[in-house]
Amino acid sequence: MSLLEKLRKKLKTATAGQDEESEQEPWPAKSAKKPSRDRSKNAVKSSRKIELGWIHEGKQMRKRSGGGTRVLEVSKNSTKTDILSHAKELFFPGGESTKGKWEDFLHDIYDFKESRLDESSTVDADGVSRDAYAAFWTEFLDSAAEGAEMRVPSLSPKWQEEEWKAVGRILAKGFVDQGYFPLRLAPAFTTAVIFGEHAVSTDSLFESLMLYLSQCERELITAALEGDLDSDGQDELLDLLDRLGVKAVPSQANLKAVLLQVAHKQIIQQPKYALDNMSAVAAQLLKTTITTTAKIQIMYTDKKPTCSKVLKLIEASPETPAERQALGFLQQYIRGLDEVGLRRLLRFVTGSDIICVTKIEVIFTVLEGLQRRPVAHTCGSVLELPCTYNSYPELRVEMENVLMSNYNTMDIV
Repeated sequence: MSLLEKLRKKLKTATAGQDEESEQEPWPAKSAKKPSRDRSKNAVKSSRKIELGWIHEGKQMRKRSGGGTRVLEVSKNSTKTDILSHAKELFFPGGESTKGKWEDFLHDIYDFKESRLDESSTVDADGVSRDAYAAFWTEFLDSAAEGAEMRVPSLSPKWQEEEWKAVGRILAKGFVDQGYFPLRLAPAFTTAVIFGEHAVSTDSLFESLMLYLSQCERELITAALEGDLDSDGQDELLDLLDRLGVKAVPSQANLKAVLLQVAHKQIIQQPKYALDNMSAVAAQLLKTTITTTAKIQIMYTDKKPTCSKVLKLIEASPETPAERQALGFLQQYIRGLDEVGLRRLLRFVTGSDIICVTKIEVIFTVLEGLQRRPVAHTCGSVLELPCTYNSYPELRVEMENVLMSNYNTMDIV
């Protein structure tokens, strides 16, 4: 079981409640830890587990018909040809199946998003890796962190030193290997992880607090700092401060100072155990690329998706009026997306919900009818776009259908 899989299982366990006994595999206690040399071997092991299924004529073949899904361990350098060879042994033993002989069919390999794998793709392909990191951090920040737009880890009795160090290793490895960083982590928390608490500026701390709070709470604090609260607003502010642990009523003059104390408590003090353990394993590796505190803000800005940034990533060479029209529809669709939609689109095409690639190549297809749909190849950040749309709403509907769908297995068709 990989580190990502263990922590994702742990995340599911944590959300079941602190007093509930978990039926999941427990995390090893300190006394049961394997020697470090075993963990090192696991970190550099040359194999990966994959799950294969069989789709025939658009339908998943069930186990009783010779299909089902099969888990097998293969070399991480296995290519599409190698996977097809494994599929033949599993679903066409001796070259035959319940549907006929292997040579009577056309075969191909698709990933869990129903995207056809490139011939050069391997099981440790970049797109798959980016997708794994994005999936982990999405689940982690949703179920094991607190805050609104920006979040910090939430401590739990079930998460001890080893778990938080594992989170730190994933943080560092994802960034070093794939350029992936969870942008919903509060910048002040990130700064403390990499450079220590002393390196966190008051501006970063206050900004992180404001994004940690809800939009309504941010507006309330902004109005209070500007001295623009009526009696109802003042009552709401006192209620908010009470919920944040402020017992004394601040004056207009010292409100900002009080809020900075709150920020330090919420962003640094409360998650300090997680922060320290993540820092112990991640700081030095992250510093090799993020060499100054200023570069943290640059990273957050550069990797945050915006309409203009995503449009600049698009590379296409339309040759016909139909292709130019399809490209125009795609650009119109991107311009209409909010940040959530942009993250979803990037995840579909590149495997990452932030900007981790330098381009998205668009190539055109002539799929029509029920076969028509956008197809992504995350390994090369390639989008196959049909040029058979008669109107923008047609493209929009199909893009939304694809982006809202979830696939979890790799299939042979």
